[in-house]
Amino acid sequence: MKRILLLFTIFIFIGGCKDQYEVIPKNPIKEKIDLLRADFQKQTNYNQSDSNFLIANLKTSINWENNKIVSDDTIYVKVNLFDQVQLLSTDSSKVAIENLVWIKAIKTKGKWNYILITFIPENTKQGYTGTIISKSILTGRQSTIYYKEGHKAQREVIGIKFANGKKSTTERKCVYGYVNGILNYVNCEPQRTGTDDPDQGGGPIDYETLDPFGDDGSGAGGSGTSGEGDEEAAVNDFNERIDDSNLPDCMKNVIERLKMLSGNTVADIIRKFSGELPGYNLRLGMKENNNPMQVAGTNSEITNGFALIEFNSNLLTTQNVTDLAFATTVLHESIHAYLFALYKSDPSAASLTYPELFEKYSKKKALDNNLQHETIARDFVADLARSIKNYGELKGYTIDKQVYDDLAWKGLTETSSFKKLSDNDKSRIIDRIMAEQYDSRKDNGIKQKGSRLGC
Repeated sequence: MKRILLLFTIFIFIGGCKDQYEVIPKNPIKEKIDLLRADFQKQTNYNQSDSNFLIANLKTSINWENNKIVSDDTIYVKVNLFDQVQLLSTDSSKVAIENLVWIKAIKTKGKWNYILITFIPENTKQGYTGTIISKSILTGRQSTIYYKEGHKAQREVIGIKFANGKKSTTERKCVYGYVNGILNYVNCEPQRTGTDDPDQGGGPIDYETLDPFGDDGSGAGGSGTSGEGDEEAAVNDFNERIDDSNLPDCMKNVIERLKMLSGNTVADIIRKFSGELPGYNLRLGMKENNNPMQVAGTNSEITNGFALIEFNSNLLTTQNVTDLAFATTVLHESIHAYLFALYKSDPSAASLTYPELFEKYSKKKALDNNLQHETIARDFVADLARSIKNYGELKGYTIDKQVYDDLAWKGLTETSSFKKLSDNDKSRIIDRIMAEQYDSRKDNGIKQKGSRLGC
């Protein structure tokens, strides 16, 4: 009897262990961030489409994937800036804050509090010296505190002299800076904050914990390698210098979000393609083509330091196109621009970069669109799909991964790689591309997944 009871006890124990094992989350970090994100949205009513939600005078988005979990009750999440911002520091220098805006989540008594922290450093080598702006996202209380070598020194207002030589005399304590090259105030406190430390946010230790410009270059104290910080800065600089001034606002909105993708921007796609960034800028414009199926084209010449990509303004091309289709075209054409520039500026370097392509074919063939399509189809469809998926997630879309994988073939359906796919795959891919670009598959029950640009 004892033996039977012992065996029964062992069986229950093993079964219990098995059940315990099966409920262990596959990705506990992602699960924690997903729960935090849901709590943030519930408490703040955060609307991802409202780019001025966090900072009234700056366009931002929350990059939940770029985070640092310090403990069970302290988590930092990166805030991306759509605008190019340089804040004026107390030493009269201009500080680019691209990697210096974070949300600090602190759990107290079982409830999460959220603080928006903006660093304006002067020096971090001998302990943090500079200003830290803290704002409670839940209460709106905020403070601007100046630190000297890691210690609170005094309340500091970062003022600015106007044309009359006088500083702003407003009672509101404001921080000024250049937003997209235009001088403006960026952050102003309410007339009374009630505290210098809103909800436990904003001290030198935050900067040291995050190490935004540390050797790893990750922006979150991650596991990057030396030199990645410079590469990331170069990518950001390339993205910011994309000239989209000749595009309608409906398209500019997509470009702005493409610049914010985590490791999947236009510049990242080019860097994956080449190992480095090109010595030119991208200029995007519109040009009407009578053929509505010709969605875009890239000029093979670099003019005044710009590679020109032009999108077809034909009404039949633009009237139903979704943001997903347009984003795919931007990424696709950017690779064409790089190929044209690389081979024309340095054919020998091109041969070294792409030995299988350029040693086999002549210059004339290397500059041929069809051959470039073969290269993109063979090597970069997966990268394109990841970038489009990243864009969709930034927009808050809940879409099956297959949609993004299919869209990545946009412009590549005449390649040998595509023709090797099964008939079912080819049919599904073409249907998705035609649906997102022209909404021409609705009679077949295939609905658009993206949002129409409304151009």
